[in-house]
Amino acid sequence: MKTKHKLNYGIRVGFREGPSGPSKKDDLLQQKTADNVRSILNQRSKAQCPSAMLSVEIPSLQSEIARLKAHIAGLTAQQMAPSPRNLMRSTRL
Repeated sequence: MKTKHKLNYGIRVGFREGPSGPSKKDDLLQQKTADNVRSILNQRSKAQCPSAMLSVEIPSLQSEIARLKAHIAGLTAQQMAPSPRNLMRSTRL
């Protein structure tokens, strides 16, 4: 028998009910759906942050980008540098 249960935020999830009621799999599906809805709503609220908050974050992010670029440049230079030569003369017997 197919039933529908209403979750928070007006979301309805359908699942099949066994002879002893909903299965653990159905409960897990229902919980995941509720978690997904909460996640989406949370993302929307973060997307609507005041611009003042963003203006504080931008310099910090730009500084982090500059630091990472400098680190990458250093790693690239290391990789491109010729390998050190063995200065020891080999002795043959």
